[in-house]
Amino acid sequence: VAYCFLYMTVIDNGSLMTAYLQWRGVPPSYLGASRGVGAVFGMGGTFLFPLVTGCFGGRFRQTGLVAVWLFWLLLLPSALSFLWYGESRISDYSVIGCMIISRVGLWMFDLAETQVMQEDVEPRHRATLNSVQTSLFQALFVLIQIGGLCFHKPQQFEALVYWSVLSVLCSAVIYTGWYLRGAGASSLAPLETPLAPNA
Repeated sequence: VAYCFLYMTVIDNGSLMTAYLQWRGVPPSYLGASRGVGAVFGMGGTFLFPLVTGCFGGRFRQTGLVAVWLFWLLLLPSALSFLWYGESRISDYSVIGCMIISRVGLWMFDLAETQVMQEDVEPRHRATLNSVQTSLFQALFVLIQIGGLCFHKPQQFEALVYWSVLSVLCSAVIYTGWYLRGAGASSLAPLETPLAPNA
């Protein structure tokens, strides 16, 4: 569920964010460059994942906890910029900058969630759970698009930014609750890789 809430955001270089920034007069070359740089930061997250997990002794669930809160913290300035400056160049480029650097936390959490699905879900239930997860994140993605219809004026885009940051906060809180209820307790011991039998 926590992973699915990450899809209910407009701070993702998608159509809503792109349309707003074009309306604000941000050059298309900047928008294109932000996609490329964001991809580089996302790759950085994939490289950081094994390093951070190694620091926790192989406890990937803790890596997920760090990653999801990092993702939210890196998105938070985008909402604060609208709160303090409203529609301005500061908020325009704050949204772009937050989207770019937050890819680190997003892709770290994506890998942690994938690891959880592989390690903690029994194979006979995995297909069902994956199907439910796909349905839920598609529903939440549709919900943010409906939000775009409700707040269709460019001047109302900041409401979608607040909505997005709140959605990621919900994701972080849900994952933290799952972890603290005991799912994370099993990660107190590092993962063990079975040794190959002697020839």
